[in-house]
Parts: sequence; C-alpha cells; structure tokens
Amino acid sequence: MKTIFISSLIGMSIFCMAGEIAETDEKRFPDLSKSEKNLVVEVYAPWCGPCKMLAPIMEAIAVQFDGKCTFVKLNGDVNDKLIEAWHIRGYPTLLFFKNGKEVGREVGFTRKEKLVEVIGKYFLTD
Repeated sequence: MKTIFISSLIGMSIFCMAGEIAETDEKRFPDLSKSEKNLVVEVYAPWCGPCKMLAPIMEAIAVQFDGKCTFVKLNGDVNDKLIEAWHIRGYPTLLFFKNGKEVGREVGFTRKEKLVEVIGKYFLTD
C-alpha cells in the first residue's frame, strides 16, 4: 500500500485507487475540509503500534465506503498546529467531518465493525 500526498484541491482532482488513503498536512487540510462533504481523518504516528494495527482496517473501510466519504491520514508527529487545535491527546484518533465541521471522533484502536457503524451514523443518515 502506498501513501500519496494530496495536492492543493483548488482546480485539481485527487486520484486514488480504492483503498488508498492519501496523506494530508497542515497546509492542505483547510482546502480539503472545505471541498469534501464527508471526511474521515486518521491521525497517527509512525511509531504507534495501535496505529499500525488500524491501518489495514482503515484501508478496507475506505474501499467499503468508496464514493460516500473521503479518507485521509495525518501524521501527528509533524503537524503540531492541527494536533493542538484539535486537542489530540492520543493515537490513533479518527476525526469525522461533515460539511467542514467535526461531528465526532474515536480515540484508540477501534474494531472494524464499530467503525462501520460510526461512519454510517455520521455520513449515511440524515
């Protein structure tokens, strides 16, 4: 699985294979959050064991919800401003944004079944 970076979204498209989770950062996130209706941000650290366990689950869920929401990763070790602004206290943290506003979060390793339920709650019901 390769990780790709998202370029500035103004006037550009993002092309990812199903299951690929693009990496974002502090510079790119503001445009991304404005352009995506349903967004899941996986905040991780490269050294984090539970983050490594969650990665393949997130890739599978990205395939399952392809076209319904966008998934991105954010390395918490190198994006201090967002980590502080979001009050991230542990890894992994999943943030759920709908129309640019945070609607929920999950902290720590979470089973696939629970994540499918949470994503459905935030993005598939109105």
